[in-house]
Amino acid sequence: MRYGTRPGRKTPDPAWKNGQNLMVLDDTLLRAPYIIDVWTAGRRKKRMASERCAPNVNPLTDSLGRSLFRLKRLVQPVAKRALFWPGIGPVLLSMIKRSPMRNISVMWSVTYKCPCRCAHCGVNDVKDRSKVELSTDECYALLDDFAAHPFAISEIFLFGGEPLVRRDIIDIIKRSTSLKLRVVVDTNGWLVDEAMADRLAEAGLEEARVSLDSPRKEDHDRNRGLAGCYDQAIRAARLLHDRGVRADLSTFCTVDRMERGDIAAIKEIARENGLDGVRVLPIFKSGALADEDPLTPEDEQMVYSLLEPGFTYYELHVVDNPKSKFICSTMLKMLFAVSPYGDVQPCAFCPASFGNIREEPFNDILERMWANPIYDHDCHTCLMNQPATPEWLDSLSADGDVRKNPVLLRHSCRR
Repeated sequence: MRYGTRPGRKTPDPAWKNGQNLMVLDDTLLRAPYIIDVWTAGRRKKRMASERCAPNVNPLTDSLGRSLFRLKRLVQPVAKRALFWPGIGPVLLSMIKRSPMRNISVMWSVTYKCPCRCAHCGVNDVKDRSKVELSTDECYALLDDFAAHPFAISEIFLFGGEPLVRRDIIDIIKRSTSLKLRVVVDTNGWLVDEAMADRLAEAGLEEARVSLDSPRKEDHDRNRGLAGCYDQAIRAARLLHDRGVRADLSTFCTVDRMERGDIAAIKEIARENGLDGVRVLPIFKSGALADEDPLTPEDEQMVYSLLEPGFTYYELHVVDNPKSKFICSTMLKMLFAVSPYGDVQPCAFCPASFGNIREEPFNDILERMWANPIYDHDCHTCLMNQPATPEWLDSLSADGDVRKNPVLLRHSCRR
């Protein structure tokens, strides 16, 4: 049966196709109806694996699920625009930050290993080959902690390195989905062939963001340090899309790239290949780009002009309108990161550890981190691009009691 279709129907049902309408919009009030998302995601997985579900669908639960789905579609556009209304938007964002009912995403770097050698790698200064990555059992235990957390942790971003390098990545995805956690993967696509695409879809992967640095093949391959990476990225995105996984191209943005028309060209590549969208990332002052200047407010206006509702978005799905504004979900306390070694960080690009899950309970670390004054800054600027962040990082030590002060991970770099 074709992925994304309902049993007994010859054409795809728009309400379930490709998971587009089941996507939880990141870091906004639109993610508040958590129960609706869990309900609809569960229903979709049963439909996509019809050979494993009962032949008869309860008409009452089916009708209720669809009614909730339609209600969510009506509410989302209004709430989405309200986030950027003068006077109202800041109040809503402040409410989200303080709300105990907010949904949380985890940016989990499951490995720093990667077949690419990207010139812009944002985590190349925190790799430490002397450390051991979390085992499969430790990953399972961490996922159980996520599912049991008093806040609504509902989404896992599998990050790296290249997350598909891990041999147990399918098992990690299966464990996540069994705990009602939505799974998104950031990938260069190098390891995605038909068999891997089948396994990822069957495991319950909801969304894949495939990196594409340039619309020109030779530039992308040179930047990635891997010949053939461009063709494989496009192929991987198409394979995943054809199996019902939302597949977006993901690219970073500089003034030069915008002026050359690279972002517009990548949007056309996504359309030509029938993909779901394009994710545009700002420059994060971290890793190989630590000395780069971030985009100015004037530069960002160029980015906003390239956005397209429902298709092109600025890091988060909700920021997809020229009238919208960048939102740092880390600063809203709606995203945190875990390193391959178990360090808990504000985000994967911030080289500061507030504790390690191998040494103390995960909840204790998270509460201590969120009480730190760094979270008092503007949520419309990336944490790593905040003016006060470099001085704060310089004040940290690579040693000491992490329960009193965060530990700087950059000092343990092994290049």
